[in-house]
Amino acid sequence: MGALTPEGYQLFHVPRVGKRGGGVAIICRSELDISEQPRDKFNTFEHIEVLLKSHTRCIRLVVLYRPPSGSPQEFLNELLQYIDGHSTTTGHLLLVGDLNFHFESQTDPNAAKLKDLLYSLNLKQSVKEPTHERGHTLDLVITRQEELDVYDLTVTPNTLFDHSTIEFKLPFSKPDQP
Repeated sequence: MGALTPEGYQLFHVPRVGKRGGGVAIICRSELDISEQPRDKFNTFEHIEVLLKSHTRCIRLVVLYRPPSGSPQEFLNELLQYIDGHSTTTGHLLLVGDLNFHFESQTDPNAAKLKDLLYSLNLKQSVKEPTHERGHTLDLVITRQEELDVYDLTVTPNTLFDHSTIEFKLPFSKPDQP
């Protein structure tokens, strides 16, 4: 994957071991003040975590992938454990990724449990439209209530993949140029 990283950017990558696919990754501009954080191993999801710092903010960016074959209840338990473990860590939480829940569904009991969990942890989910070609909202952008505002969020269907591209802005100043 490093060979695919454009010049002027850096790659943070956690490969998927023993399974098909590429794992999780973050590609960002080299001039950003960003550092990969240690991570615990979980059974139901893959993730990578970095701290992104500016003059005014520190954001804890987490990219998470939950395979659809895993137990939803075990995932919810591990997600609770993960977020609880970060309740006093540095940085405003920004969790993005494919959680493989039909978040838009009003009848899916697992989606309802995820919504309840997010609410109980004072978290909000910002994606309000389908992110998958089959019309489901699988890819989420999660932050703490009143902590970090996500704005100008757009979902654009992707012709190469079955998931849409999600773009959004954060209240984050650009670093000074050297």
